[in-house]
Parts: sequence; structure tokens; C-alpha cells
Amino acid sequence: MIKTSLTSFIKAKQFEDALKYLDNLPQALQKEFVMENAYILHRNGNNKKALAKLQTLKDDTSYQYQHLLAQINYKLGKYDQSVSIYEGILNSNTEGMEGEEPLDQDEITDITTNYLACQSSVQKSSQQDVKKFLQQYCSDSGFEQTYEYFFNLS
Repeated sequence: MIKTSLTSFIKAKQFEDALKYLDNLPQALQKEFVMENAYILHRNGNNKKALAKLQTLKDDTSYQYQHLLAQINYKLGKYDQSVSIYEGILNSNTEGMEGEEPLDQDEITDITTNYLACQSSVQKSSQQDVKKFLQQYCSDSGFEQTYEYFFNLS
């Protein structure tokens, strides 16, 4: 019931209502929805609070955790950290993430697009290095080269 309510708030982009809903839950239940709480804070623009909330799960190695952590770091201007996290996600995907299914095409497209946005903000790698990295991790996955891909690559 709680997860369904939170999902409804998120899909409707009612982040303030979702935060109020979470705040009204007993403390013990709030601990079960830390990831959702961090995501809602992030989507609501409270990235410092989202990062603090997410860091309470620092032993979490899931794709969802890593992806959200990278997005929050990006919004906080910590582009190097985001790049490192996205590289780690793509590395783990090719090596097989422990206890998780390989990323599907949409997830790889999303991660790669975000990776390129971070790289363009860092500007530490040459375009050739980025293309080489993408060929290594995305060439066999059916990766879709979207408008965002080319925009971030330029």
C-alpha cells in the first residue's frame, strides 16, 4: 500500500505530497523507504538532503542506488564523481552485476546519455576517449544513439 501510494505521487510529480506522506509514516516504516525518499527529494530539487538520505544506504550496491547517486552528484556539480559512478555501472553491467539482471537497452541508453553529459561538464577526456569507452561498453548492447547522445557528445 505504501509503495503504491509513493509510486502514484511520483508518477503524478506530486513530490511535496509524497514528502508529506513519508513524513507522516512511523519512523520504522520511513527506514524502509529511504531510496524512495532520496529520489523524491532529488526530484524536488533538494539534492543535498537527497544525498544525505541516500548515504545512509552506503552499503547498497544496486544499479538503482548507483544511478540515483550519480544523478544527485551531477546536480550538485560533482561531475567527476558522477562520471566515475556511471563508468562503474557500465563496467559492472559488462562483467555481470551480482544479484541483478543485465541492464536493458533503455537503461544503457539512459546511463550513457547521462555519462556523456557528465563528461562534457568535466571536459577531462577527449572526444576520442569517450567514443572508445562507449564502443567498449555499448556496442554489443543494442545501444540507441539518441538526440541526447549526439548533443552530449558534441
